[in-house]
Amino acid sequence: MVTAALPAGLDIIIKAYDDIVDGAEARKRLEQINPALVAARDKAVTQLRREKVNQELAQKQELQQTRSVRRRQR
Repeated sequence: MVTAALPAGLDIIIKAYDDIVDGAEARKRLEQINPALVAARDKAVTQLRREKVNQELAQKQELQQTRSVRRRQR
């Protein structure tokens, strides 16, 4: 799961989770033993996905603006 540089703290949470969980059954056991870690990991992953989507949206908007400016200049 961890493939890129992550913001401080998120990488620690995700690594701790990944070290323990290797499948659905392990996740179920961890939910019983340490539900706070599971919740923190899920929150971290959600935050990373949101940031990725926001970056992609910003890139698309920038590209559209660039194209719009080029069309006006013709």
